[in-house]
Amino acid sequence: MDGAAAPRSRSRRAPRPLDLVDRDFTASRPDQLWVADMTYVRTWSVWAYVAFVLDVYS
Repeated sequence: MDGAAAPRSRSRRAPRPLDLVDRDFTASRPDQLWVADMTYVRTWSVWAYVAFVLDVYS
């Protein structure tokens, strides 16, 4: 990944998306609500991006 750009600084971040669940992370059955997050970690040579997708019921 030569030439990969570093993540944006706080002052240049995009606006946050709407909170579609009003911070209510409960589900009464599987496949009712899924959440996701993406983060990055600097390694010795590149930035590694990691994504998580979870079923809230689990």
